[in-house]
Amino acid sequence: MTSGNQCSLYMYGIVRESSRRSFETEGIEGSNVFSIPERDVAAVTHKCGDEPYQSKEDSVVKGWVKKHQEVLDKLINEYGDLLPSRFNTIFHSTDERSAEEVVRQWLADNYQSVSDQLDDLAGKKEYGVIIYYNKSLAAEEIAEESSEVAEMEERIEEMSSGRAYMYKQKLSKLRRQKLSEWLDSREQEFLAEISNVVSEVQAEDLRSKDEDFPVMLKLSCLLDSECEDVLGEVLEEINEESKFNVRFTGPWPPFSFADLGGANGR
Repeated sequence: MTSGNQCSLYMYGIVRESSRRSFETEGIEGSNVFSIPERDVAAVTHKCGDEPYQSKEDSVVKGWVKKHQEVLDKLINEYGDLLPSRFNTIFHSTDERSAEEVVRQWLADNYQSVSDQLDDLAGKKEYGVIIYYNKSLAAEEIAEESSEVAEMEERIEEMSSGRAYMYKQKLSKLRRQKLSEWLDSREQEFLAEISNVVSEVQAEDLRSKDEDFPVMLKLSCLLDSECEDVLGEVLEEINEESKFNVRFTGPWPPFSFADLGGANGR
């Protein structure tokens, strides 16, 4: 990204702050980070060009994203809570208003929502959960538990090769059906167990059929920081089953639960 005219403002997030202030931490590309207040909330920003941060070099982009997260970490250490913005949330000036005036107006227009969210998300962090499953071990369990699969396998063993070929296609279809039913059942079971110990959960449908160890469930969980161990215990029980592997990350700012709709690309 070339600096160009610094007529726009890059926003890191929103904190409970009533005064304009500069922060010691540097932002992306060494920029000066400062707050723009509206009543008792403030957008944490730096001046930037009109174009978003973009590069063909992955390492450069990763560096920008890392710096964005570092600024958020510093803010969390100071304020405890914040509403995080996504990378490349930029407010632009207009013919009538500067970028700072646009930010102030956006804060004024969205004050109640922003203030309520800061209260609702106080003391809470986001955690990522990914549950992978072993297709081979899952298939073995299904074969052991499904009488339909077992019966068809026995029938195929007694058939001629020509007739067996057709039934093998049916068996393959049956196995896929049973796997889907098994996944639905275990997914709902795990989702219920996790939902019982978190404040809120969001699930993404990322189920894959082509990998040996595909994703069964990907979740974003919101919970009080002191409840992290309780969620960890639930996930440990799931991970102890040989068919599953659990990845647990966090704590993160509540990206998935902060609604700053309309902030991007203004």
